[in-house]
Amino acid sequence: MNAVPRTTESVPEYTYCDKVPGQLPVLGHAAQFRFRPFEFLASLPCHGDLVRIRMGPRSVYVATHPGTVRQVVVDSRTYDKGGPVFEKARYYLRDGLATATYETHRRQRRTMNPLFHHDRLPLYVKVAGEVVAEATDRWRDGQVVDVTDAMFAMTAKTTALTLASAAVDDAVITEISRLYADITEGVYTRTVAPFNLLTRLPTRATQRYLGACARMWEIADMVIDAYEEDQVDHGDMLSVLVATADDNGDPLPREELKDQVIILITGAVETLGTALAWTFQLLAEHPELEQRAHDEARAVLGDRPATWDDVAELPFTYRVVTESLRIRPPTWMLTRQTTRPATLAGHQLPADATVMFSPYMIHHRADVYAEPEAFDPDRWLPERSGELPQGAFIPFGGGGRVCIAERLSQAEATVMVATIIARWRLRALPNAQVQPVLRAILRPNELSMRLQRR
Repeated sequence: MNAVPRTTESVPEYTYCDKVPGQLPVLGHAAQFRFRPFEFLASLPCHGDLVRIRMGPRSVYVATHPGTVRQVVVDSRTYDKGGPVFEKARYYLRDGLATATYETHRRQRRTMNPLFHHDRLPLYVKVAGEVVAEATDRWRDGQVVDVTDAMFAMTAKTTALTLASAAVDDAVITEISRLYADITEGVYTRTVAPFNLLTRLPTRATQRYLGACARMWEIADMVIDAYEEDQVDHGDMLSVLVATADDNGDPLPREELKDQVIILITGAVETLGTALAWTFQLLAEHPELEQRAHDEARAVLGDRPATWDDVAELPFTYRVVTESLRIRPPTWMLTRQTTRPATLAGHQLPADATVMFSPYMIHHRADVYAEPEAFDPDRWLPERSGELPQGAFIPFGGGGRVCIAERLSQAEATVMVATIIARWRLRALPNAQVQPVLRAILRPNELSMRLQRR
């Protein structure tokens, strides 16, 4: 059943399709999803607002319309964490805030909320600005840098200092950055593999993934040990977390502390670092917008690093970050699992059905965003963005499971971009062909750029 994509109406009547073309025997749509994912995702809204695809033996229901996505993220009791993304990621992420199921998540969210209280955010953002200023002071005019690696190094250090400033050094921070390449590759390979057996073979890639996970768990244990021993408030996240009691007034169990440390490191380092890399790549393609961002940052900051208080004075830079998150959302695909029978787009889903939605696909719908492939930060001016339907912008998820660090992440990204662009221009190299690479996070394939001092 085909349907023309459309925006949310006052009384929406969504459509369902279970005959998406291109299904192969045994594999289903797994080959299309693995080898031409963007084209495949872009084709799905033309078939329905909810479509069923096959990933090997598994049926997956893809919500393709902002309205159907909104229904999924709002009803997190029915559409709980689960599905191939979280099944595969849970080996590494364990049972922390990002992967916990409904009841556990509600309890953990109460535990984690004090870490992100409004009064603490300026401290974290100040660290981000200082880390960027220190790192870019070592840059040299004319130097060529791998921007993704550079941004990961900055976000890794920012995360380490805001999470556990008293227990990490530069060597550990560098190691954390290095481990992520193997971890994200391993998670994605397991997500798209049509059969679990393929990821159980003792290949070199599998051994790298398992080794990287084990080392990250060791690092988490190391920093927790240090904080449990000294019982000193260092003004960072782990100081709060170690001092937090559970609902019975007892200290949090070691395994729960470990799970949350892994989640905090993963969410901050990888997604923020990737978002920054994409932002500078997009600005390099649009020099007139880059100049606007520079002029704004220079007028507000001069030569000093940005702080929390500067974010309100950097509205264009904030819109640049927002538009980058729309075009290149680091978290490009999410899944849920139904806990009971449910009706979505007029179709009855059984319990334990896998539901998938893609921020990338939603953010590139031409019926939702005018010229969706254009990098246009001013589309986020209030007079233009106010007409967007709910569920149209979901780089951090939505509903009760929206990323707990959403506000902090956008503020840190704004501060880091402004601090860099006030003093440096990052120029694309001749004939550079930057393309998104699908892993657990949507990263650039290769992003070397030349530094030019302002």
